[in-house]
Amino acid sequence: MILERKIPLLYDHHNHSFMYAALSQCLSIDGIADKAAAMKIIMRGNEKINIILGWNNSNYIFNENDFAKMPPSVICNTSFHSIFITQSAKELLMDQYEDLITSIEDTLWIEKNLQKVINFVASLKPCSAEQLKQSNFSLTSLGIWKTEDLLLTGGNVISFFEEINQIDRIKFWADLDTYISLNRENKGKVCGIKIIADGSLGCMSARLQKPYLNGEKGFLLYHDKELYHEFEKIYKIGKAVAVHAIGDAATDQIVRVLQKFKQNFCRIPEIRIEHCQFISKENAVLSKELGVSLCMQPNFSIDSLIYTDRLSKDYLSQNNNFRMLIDEAGFVPGYDLFFGSDAMPPGIKTALECALFPAYMSQVLTIDEFVAGYCVEDYNNGYIDVIIDTEKKTVVTDVKII
Repeated sequence: MILERKIPLLYDHHNHSFMYAALSQCLSIDGIADKAAAMKIIMRGNEKINIILGWNNSNYIFNENDFAKMPPSVICNTSFHSIFITQSAKELLMDQYEDLITSIEDTLWIEKNLQKVINFVASLKPCSAEQLKQSNFSLTSLGIWKTEDLLLTGGNVISFFEEINQIDRIKFWADLDTYISLNRENKGKVCGIKIIADGSLGCMSARLQKPYLNGEKGFLLYHDKELYHEFEKIYKIGKAVAVHAIGDAATDQIVRVLQKFKQNFCRIPEIRIEHCQFISKENAVLSKELGVSLCMQPNFSIDSLIYTDRLSKDYLSQNNNFRMLIDEAGFVPGYDLFFGSDAMPPGIKTALECALFPAYMSQVLTIDEFVAGYCVEDYNNGYIDVIIDTEKKTVVTDVKII
C-alpha cells in the first residue's frame, strides 16, 4: 500500500549542531562494515592530525598493528563516547593535551570528562561562520527547521549562530561548568543544564541492570547522593535539567533520586531524560507522575539490529519501548515525549522509517505521534511531502522550504 502525507518540518529536540558543523569535513567510516574498506578511507588522511568519524565497534576492532599503519589520527566511535588516538598523533598532541592523552584509554574517565573530550575533538577542527551556515543549510535540506544543541561549548558558539541569523532556530543546553563560564547575557540564552548519568551502548558503558553478553554492565557516573547534589545545584540556578540516561539502571537511579528530591523540596526541577532507551514500566509510570519529560530518538531503534553482539534478546526487544510509554505509562508525544536524532543520522527519512517500520512492534510510532513529537507546529517555513510504501517498508521524502 502507498500512503501520501504532508507533514511540517522537523524540530530536532536532541542534536549537536555546532560540533557536527565543525567536523563536517572530516573523513567518515560511518556505515562501512568492512575493516579493509575502512582502512582505505583512513589511509587517505593527509592532514597533520586526521579526525575519523563513525567507527562502529560492532563491525570490527582496530588493533595496534592497524594503528601503526595509519597517519596521525583521532578515531571517534559513532557515539563519541570512545576515542582512539594513534601513537603518532599522541606524540603531536601530548604537550598541549597531556592530561587527556594519558587518560584516553580509560573508559570511565572519558565518560566523566565527556565534555572535555568533545571540546578536544572539536578544537582540532575550528569552525567558521560560513561552515556553520553551510551545515545548517544541509540540516534544512534534510527537513530540520529547529534544533536543540545539547553540547554548548562556549559563548562563541552563540555568537556564531547570531552572526548567521539562525539564533531563533536553535536552543542551547550546556554542562554546568560551561554555563557558569558564560556572561550574564549568554546565560539567559541557555535553556537548561545537561548532565550525564551513564555511558553509551556503542562503548558498552551505558549502565544496565542485567549484563551485556560479555558479562559487563556498564557504569553510573554518579552515586545517588552526588546526582541529588547535581539536581540541587541546577534547581537553585533555576534552569531545566536534561539527563543523558540510556541503560535501565540509569533511569532507575534518576527516578529514585527525584523521588527523594521531591520529598525534601516538595517539587523537582523541570527535567527531561535524554535517550531513555531502557526503562521499566514501573519507573515510566513514576516518571510520568513526577512530571518528567522524555526526549528519545526513533532512529535508535536500529540499535536492536546492530547491537545483537552485546545485548540480550530481552534488551533488544525493550529498546525504545514507545508503545509501553504511550499506551501504558501515559506519555503524550509533543507534551512530555519529544523526539530528536542525536545526529545519528539527522533528518526525516531514517527517523520516519525507524518509527513506522522498526524491528519490534513495541517500537512503532504512528505518523500522527511522530508529527506531534518531532515536527514544528505550522507550515510557515515549509513542509515535507512523504510517500510511505507499507509493503517495502520504505519512505520517500521531498522537503519544501518556503
